[in-house]
Amino acid sequence: MILLSGGNTGVYFTPLVSETGFERLAIETIKIMKEKPRFVLGVADQVPQNGLKSLVKKVGQLCEKYGKY
Repeated sequence: MILLSGGNTGVYFTPLVSETGFERLAIETIKIMKEKPRFVLGVADQVPQNGLKSLVKKVGQLCEKYGKY
């Protein structure tokens, strides 16, 4: 069994990327997860020190909205 983990690059959790850009990437990643169920969503490296907690929480909200099978 192969399991892939990752998805969202840490910089997407910082103020350097718009919230719209963040949401677009997260939703696309969630769509891939639904098609490839061996994919575990996570930050590709780590959330940087200047990462926004609100965006970390947003991932859960987007999974609830778009991640249902």
